[in-house]
Amino acid sequence: MKKSLSVAAAKKSFAECMSRAAAGDPTVITREGRPVAAIVPLAEFETPRGPRGPRGSLLGLVDQDDTDELAEALGRIVAERGAPRPVADFD
Repeated sequence: MKKSLSVAAAKKSFAECMSRAAAGDPTVITREGRPVAAIVPLAEFETPRGPRGPRGSLLGLVDQDDTDELAEALGRIVAERGAPRPVADFD
């Protein structure tokens, strides 16, 4: 069961949060009621999942072996939003 604590509460019970993570239970840390971080089991953190985890990366939206599906999904998003925004040239 995922536990949620404010930053202040997490500071006070950091050892408990670490024990929970070691046992496989993550603790979500909130600031002003919004989740901002998590203390997770190390194995979960080290699993390759893309730059932002399984749901945060674009490939998390589709089967990672089907990049055509990703391209189609991005094409639909661009079509719905209209013209693409200009991209800065950093060269």
